[in-house]
Amino acid sequence: MNTHPTSELGSSDGPPTGEAPRTGERSHPRRSPWPFFVAALLAIPVVIDIGVILFVGSDPSFAVEPQYYQKAVAWDDELAQRRANDALGWKVHVALRSGPGETRLEVQLVDRDGVPVRDATLTAQTFHVARASRVLPVSFDAAAADRGYVAVVPMRRPGLWEVRLEIRRGADRFTRVERVELFGGAAS
Repeated sequence: MNTHPTSELGSSDGPPTGEAPRTGERSHPRRSPWPFFVAALLAIPVVIDIGVILFVGSDPSFAVEPQYYQKAVAWDDELAQRRANDALGWKVHVALRSGPGETRLEVQLVDRDGVPVRDATLTAQTFHVARASRVLPVSFDAAAADRGYVAVVPMRRPGLWEVRLEIRRGADRFTRVERVELFGGAAS
């Protein structure tokens, strides 16, 4: 005797059609795999994009110029500074000298008559052109201003370096961007 309630359409465990379940058939409808396949196809480019963003963000050769918008807006100030540089008539020679365990950045600064400019304060930012996101701030020793201004900088990578100089003496301000080659790098 069956203790489960039944209706005239069949047992409560079977399909609602009133027919008894067939052997080997599932009692639940089978879900289609297509929505999962479409979702996976849509997710693949998102995962690839995230990977590319993470890779590019960690690449030391990729750099964005700091405050580039403000520099563009202040372009007239840049042109005025170039005119002030020309009016001062100072000439700059930048050299890199590598020695055992160190690299020296040497700056020769002379006026329009070839006389060394003394009592100036030099600061710089330098970076390897292939690693522009790694900017090294530089302060110079003015003690040997007769022979030039010198700074020891942690430059190990041979190749082309950009040096952005800012030179101040009294009310005078002089700026220059130079590219110099480091041959061999500092020996460790």
